[in-house]
Amino acid sequence: KIAADTMPPELHTPVYDHLHNDVADFAVTGGIIGVIAYFCILLAPLVEAWRAEGPHRRAAQLGAVVLVAGYFLMGLTNATFGILMLTVTFAVATAAIAHLSRPPARDLSQATGVVDSPGSSTRLADAPIA
Repeated sequence: KIAADTMPPELHTPVYDHLHNDVADFAVTGGIIGVIAYFCILLAPLVEAWRAEGPHRRAAQLGAVVLVAGYFLMGLTNATFGILMLTVTFAVATAAIAHLSRPPARDLSQATGVVDSPGSSTRLADAPIA
């Protein structure tokens, strides 16, 4: 910005609003808190995938490793979190990893006392609320 202000107007010097490195961009705009926030955002899918208990644990872990490695490596040469489309893609992929990481569903018919027998017409939705 400073160089563009001092150049002659006929040169049409481009003005860049971000650095082309995520770590440097977060460091300049947010200081040490910005760098910590960057790594917290980046590592959140990994933490969620490694805490997973469900049957899709390995898929969540693989997805998290690929997502985080891809965004970190791409962030070394471009601002990935400064581009809206890439930020939304990261958020959607993180939500998919969180979905894969959820624990398996419980069998609610045992918890409410509804017995599923061939002659029974009682559905779980019709069961009385205790």
